[in-house]
Amino acid sequence: MIKINLWNNKNKFVKRLLKNYYMSCFDIDFITGVANKNETNHFHIVLNGNYDICISENGELDTKNLSQKEYGVLLHEYIHYIQHLLTLFGICRCKMFNLCFLKLLQYIHSLDTITLPIKLSKIDNRIENYENSLRKTLGTKYYSSHNVDAVEVSDSMLKLAKANNSSVKIGVYDYINDEAIDNEIDFGYWGIIESMAHMIQRKVDSSINSSHNAVPYRMVELICANKYPSLCDDENMMISLCICALMFDNPGAAFFDVADYAIKYRIENGRELYSYVLDNFSINYKDETLPLKKAMPLFLDELLSSIKGIIGIKVNYLYLVAQSCKDEAECCQSFLLDLLYDNHINFAKDSMNMLIKKYGLPLIQANNLIIMPNSSKKYTLPYCETARLLGVEILYKRIVSTNAKCPWYSVCSMSQDLSEEEKNSLNTDMTSYECLCDQWNKSQTCLMTQAINFYQLDTKTFVQK
Repeated sequence: MIKINLWNNKNKFVKRLLKNYYMSCFDIDFITGVANKNETNHFHIVLNGNYDICISENGELDTKNLSQKEYGVLLHEYIHYIQHLLTLFGICRCKMFNLCFLKLLQYIHSLDTITLPIKLSKIDNRIENYENSLRKTLGTKYYSSHNVDAVEVSDSMLKLAKANNSSVKIGVYDYINDEAIDNEIDFGYWGIIESMAHMIQRKVDSSINSSHNAVPYRMVELICANKYPSLCDDENMMISLCICALMFDNPGAAFFDVADYAIKYRIENGRELYSYVLDNFSINYKDETLPLKKAMPLFLDELLSSIKGIIGIKVNYLYLVAQSCKDEAECCQSFLLDLLYDNHINFAKDSMNMLIKKYGLPLIQANNLIIMPNSSKKYTLPYCETARLLGVEILYKRIVSTNAKCPWYSVCSMSQDLSEEEKNSLNTDMTSYECLCDQWNKSQTCLMTQAINFYQLDTKTFVQK
């Protein structure tokens, strides 16, 4: 194991963090009427199965041994990662996770004995209000009641969605069973992010149409076929529409606004549309009207500040990533769209490393490996901020879960069957009985116990309900 103390200087930091809590949490008017607050940080990709990838000697992600299908899955998940850096909706989801973690700490430190799991909405009604507002815009994520061969969008349902700040009710045609079902599916955030990732993944692996359900993965294509037939064959334009829609607080309704705008003003290129939206569309934020190109850098700065606030150290790697995203937004350009329009995203090209050089490398976890962005010239030493964010994520999941097992148990238990060299690469200790039910009293050093000690939770009594 790499011998680094990732969690030093805890006492002063935790006192300052709790004392200044309300200076950073919930007093912020995230976005008035345009983008919303959300709940995950999304700097962590999880891949099911074993993946033969590694960091090469030149610091790039070596993917040459991946199959076409594996490469497509990795690319799909990476697109979800950058959706949280390149859009206001995504940035707010990351920031809200940080604020909720701070609220959990404040609540725990106000008690001697804590009953788990903790439901955040029960300890702060502002979080409950946020969750209710968020839920209205997410839309349908899973659907199996009927075949979805085509859809229909009614103007009345679109108008209602805008009035209620909610996802859009969509009608479904099931040709196999000869059925038409009105207002059956809600089109919102899930349909947009999954449709976008699906279309980009398909450039690498064309077989996914048979494995991905229509809902949520092909919702954008089905909607365009019904309402915008001139756009339904232009994959890159539909991807641009998805990115633009995620700049607003109700992505499902915003998708139609942006598409209508493109049709009305005959904008036929997705790069041109994206540039125009960032330059000319505005949001209201803290009593000020800001064009999106100015709002994006501001929100990225606030995200970095919130990350620094919860991990207690300077943010180095994510600062570089955010700066790259800020430069892009200020110029009203999209490197992702450039790659798509220049046909650089396909299995034959090293599109992953082109994206990583621009948008950074998240923590990648598969059944057989963990890859983190590394800071040393030899690419062997991970950034401390990555490890601390992972510790925060594990601690957060444990506190709010009904499952008493450590969220990282499957990774640590996997190390029992590895060589010493492989164990070191995973930077994890062996498991113990406490990992299954009582991490708070575990004596071995691991990511979870380091986080517990750092946030001074080791003096508390936890009772699992």
